[in-house]
Amino acid sequence: MLTQLQKRGGSEEPFCKFCGSEVESLDHILCTCPFACKVWKLSLLRLDFSNLSPSYWQKRWFSLTEIWKDGADSSACISLVAFICWSLWKSRNDLMFNNFLWEPFDVSKWAKLNFHDFREVRNQDALKSIPPPSLPPRPSRWVAPGFGSLKLNFDASFCSISKCCGGGVLLRNHLGHPIRVASFFLQNVCSPTVAEGLVLRESLTLLNMWGYSKVLVVGDCKSVMALHPSEEALSVILDDIPSLLFSCVGAFLVWTPRSGNVIAHLLSKKALAAKCCNFEWSIWPLWLLNACTSDYIMLSV
Repeated sequence: MLTQLQKRGGSEEPFCKFCGSEVESLDHILCTCPFACKVWKLSLLRLDFSNLSPSYWQKRWFSLTEIWKDGADSSACISLVAFICWSLWKSRNDLMFNNFLWEPFDVSKWAKLNFHDFREVRNQDALKSIPPPSLPPRPSRWVAPGFGSLKLNFDASFCSISKCCGGGVLLRNHLGHPIRVASFFLQNVCSPTVAEGLVLRESLTLLNMWGYSKVLVVGDCKSVMALHPSEEALSVILDDIPSLLFSCVGAFLVWTPRSGNVIAHLLSKKALAAKCCNFEWSIWPLWLLNACTSDYIMLSV
């Protein structure tokens, strides 16, 4: 834990990597952090720890086992709790050591898949008579960041004939309102993946210039967002990303499906069609404001 490391002379700040507002503790990471609360609500157990007063994780564990001890599915429920905790801890480590932020839905889904694999291996059929409730569908629109955070969506549109690409960048707050909008046109681009990498680099350069902090940088190209180059030209571009990301205070890379990146994609298509030079929008057209309203989803904690 960061608090323990700091006591031993570590240089890391003791605050939670997910919310950045509370001191990191086991109880906070697994229960009371807004990120963890979303994961528990999305799980098969549908537990709500958001209104509980701070306590020790051991007490919560014992209270759950006491509640479930006489149930026919007690063993399965306790096992699922363990897998959710494991998934939360893994996502925390990925954020801290790999600078990769999971979505709450993915943490919950990963815990569920591992739980069912475990049950199959152990041949535990405790929940067979009670079909598990289905997971809520994954949001197909833009999901708002937490209060006080921002989300920067970017995308690239590539033309294989002209070897050009358009880039779109949209910075929004937790209410879905646009804060900054930019687009640009790039020439001599060799592939769609390289186009995505170039637009990511331009987006981080803009973010540094704007000076915002606590920003989720969101794109829909998995290899680019994971910084795993699939070609040599992309490797050269992605080499610049860690230093740019480090200079942006509290910025993290997050992958999203295309359905969560629609407006940035529209901006990139318009930039490619217009062959416009790099510019930041000073006046936002009505179609952009309407699009921001129509694709907005707020995940309540």
